[in-house]
Amino acid sequence: MHDTPHAPRRIALVNGDPRGDAGPSAALLTDLSDALLAYERQSARELGVASVPPDLMRYGLDQDGGITPVPGGTATRKRSSALERTGFLQEKPATPEPAAGSGPADRPDENPGGSEEGADSLVLAYSLDTERQPLNLFDELKTFAEEGGLVPHGLVYAVCTAGAGSARQAPPRLSHLSDWCASYAATWCGALVVEDGARAAWMAGLPRMGLARRNVSEAMDRLVAAVRAGLTVRQAARIFGATRRQAELAERGIIRGRYPLPAAMLAAGYFRSR
Repeated sequence: MHDTPHAPRRIALVNGDPRGDAGPSAALLTDLSDALLAYERQSARELGVASVPPDLMRYGLDQDGGITPVPGGTATRKRSSALERTGFLQEKPATPEPAAGSGPADRPDENPGGSEEGADSLVLAYSLDTERQPLNLFDELKTFAEEGGLVPHGLVYAVCTAGAGSARQAPPRLSHLSDWCASYAATWCGALVVEDGARAAWMAGLPRMGLARRNVSEAMDRLVAAVRAGLTVRQAARIFGATRRQAELAERGIIRGRYPLPAAMLAAGYFRSR
């Protein structure tokens, strides 16, 4: 990341869904990590400098609900292939990287968690449906932070799946996480709430900027802008711009994303084509 005073260097991506890679939270975290790296590469090309991406450290839940590094961390760096395949980001000639041993660009491509230093930002993906939340999720988050997983005063974001029409009612349901931030002296920065988010894993196989995913993808990109700049959701909306409705939700720390109703997708031929 380049010339951003609060840009994070180590980002912990925590999948708080007990279904692991099969759940919608994993699909949304993968899109977030792809987008973070894709925009970093695009920014570096436009500035004519070497790409210096942040360390993305992926974590999931073990059988006891504890937060643990994802073995191999295979989803942390995908070279933004999904975004580039859809044509959302156009390939440009790559800027030559520095020679080996000359700087941060020599970090290994994969980091499955367990960095020598704690993350300075954390993104927790989980369901706002209390029936789908692990009972001890926030206790385990406390343990994770106390054991050095997150530096004091680190930035905390969330990517949440919810039912249709739930975004405006999300702030009270996010209070457990915001209260945890206050108790740990972390900085609560806001959340992306994906309505009808249970479909995220299925949607991941469709074009990122196609009819089915465009609204959620654009909402994700607003969260990516906040994370990359080290800003809260409210600050990012004020600095980067937002529609009136987006700004109203951002003042409450919410970015809303929603998938189209099945009827709209049926009319567009999605189910027939699959």
